[in-house]
Amino acid sequence: DRSFALLGGAANNHFTHETAASRTYVLDGNYSGVDSAGHPAEGAYSTDFYTDKLIGFIDDGLGSAPDKPFFAYAAYTSPHWPLQVPDAWLDKYKGKYDKGYDPIIAERIRRLKDRGILPQSLTPTPGFEEWPNRVTPSANNGTAAAVYSTPLRSAAEGGVDYGPGNWVKNWETLTELEKKSQARYMELYAAMVDHLDYSVGRLIQHLKDIGEYEYTFIVFHSDSGADGYPITPTQDPIVRDELNAAEPVFSSLGKDSSQSIKYGIRWAEVSNTPLSQLKGFQGQGGLTAPAIVHLPGQTESLPAIHHFTHITDDTATFLELAGATPPSEPAPPLIEDGVDKNADKVVYDGRYVYPVTGVSFLSAVQEENPGPTHTSSFGGETYGRAFILSADGRWRARWTEPPWGPVDGHWELFDVQNDRAETKDLSAVYPQRLAGLVDEWKAYVAKYGVRVPVRPRSFW
Repeated sequence: DRSFALLGGAANNHFTHETAASRTYVLDGNYSGVDSAGHPAEGAYSTDFYTDKLIGFIDDGLGSAPDKPFFAYAAYTSPHWPLQVPDAWLDKYKGKYDKGYDPIIAERIRRLKDRGILPQSLTPTPGFEEWPNRVTPSANNGTAAAVYSTPLRSAAEGGVDYGPGNWVKNWETLTELEKKSQARYMELYAAMVDHLDYSVGRLIQHLKDIGEYEYTFIVFHSDSGADGYPITPTQDPIVRDELNAAEPVFSSLGKDSSQSIKYGIRWAEVSNTPLSQLKGFQGQGGLTAPAIVHLPGQTESLPAIHHFTHITDDTATFLELAGATPPSEPAPPLIEDGVDKNADKVVYDGRYVYPVTGVSFLSAVQEENPGPTHTSSFGGETYGRAFILSADGRWRARWTEPPWGPVDGHWELFDVQNDRAETKDLSAVYPQRLAGLVDEWKAYVAKYGVRVPVRPRSFW
């Protein structure tokens, strides 16, 4: 009924500064700039603005239909870059990250194991190997003669070419000025997460204040693993980091300014502790997001659920809660150039659409000892990188382009029930099991029309 949305994947400034002609945001389907109707005002921090807007929408809806259930979706932008936070939060974590990446990772693993979230036996990922200098691409990279490694073409099958890597530095390799900037980036990121937590708390407190909390089903999670977007993808970060460590720039970091700061690969690995790889990759660290669910009337914590679920399961879960049955009537054939354009589609409201593919996890969060939500293999692809999880949830195959992945372009295989952090590649030990999973991934590609790039590479 009501919607205020950011159209792109991110904004250049969390403090908006939109003009009346801006096409960055939409309010109820119309482009929204700065005006007297309560659209983004200069200096309004995005997380605060989204929270205020949604509280207003909830109150307006309940005011007109007090007995009607509502669905609300808070799609916060923070803590996505640029690293910015309201002034009161700027120095809340000052000095906390001066010790560097590895000690913070060790502390987090200890806490996660002490709380039973991770098994004591878990071996964490070692992270990406150190690349103080950018990895040299293959000789044919960028030429018409290049034949790139892909999930469908290893080096043995002719896919021998790949692009450059990036700079990946250990804490001990950094200069003192680099360390100063790097520590500051993580302070700001932590403050953004803390402020987001505070804002979600505002939403929950409002539900309590209006008497709706005990009736409300709440799901909280992010959209991916942590993003390691380098601060300068094509330049040694020492240049930007040392400039950012000098005044007057250093004191402006995190404020309402033009500084588009990111926290980079190593801090993203810290955020993904103990899982492997980052957003944009298909390792567990790229795709896994911790999720928190609150049941209506719930007053105490319930055991953690470790079975695989997927973001597409949210839709199926909400529909079950609402008592709605997803459309299932097959769409009539629509043949064009010998291809049925309506294949696998269903009829909904007079239109031919793809069906809801997720599986409701409602019973899983309601039962004391739930079984798995998914009982079929599950695959994915992005930027030419790929993964597939076996039907029993134990085996996971993933493909990453060189030089981030194996230089020969082979698929890796992991026993994720015993090696959640994907530290031991078992592809040479179980080649037939891997081949079967890759065949299932190819079937997934064919069924959903996945277009595998001729040159896999990230959005960096």
